[in-house]
Amino acid sequence: MTEQARRLPTGDAEKTSSEELRRLRQDYPDWGFLIVDDDRWTAVRGRRTLLQAPTPQELRRELPPLPGEERTTADARPDAGSSRPPAHERDRRRDERREKTSRDLSGSSIT
Repeated sequence: MTEQARRLPTGDAEKTSSEELRRLRQDYPDWGFLIVDDDRWTAVRGRRTLLQAPTPQELRRELPPLPGEERTTADARPDAGSSRPPAHERDRRRDERREKTSRDLSGSSIT
């Protein structure tokens, strides 16, 4: 048996992984999800947002809250002591800055 074949989930582990993956895809339909080597859960949105975690629960904490779901900073990230916001928050702020810059440039008259 190859090393990779030994690492693949089997039986109950595979069923649990499939169920977790299905729930993530259902809760976040505009995100793509995949499992790499059974120990790295990955979420992708757009061309620049990529989140990774060792478990689906940790990945879910990194994702933006669902509508109507309130989370404290400590609940949202395992590294809550860090001053760096989670990836989805950084992306939102970056998009807001780009939109503001675009509005500012379109409203200015260059002669």
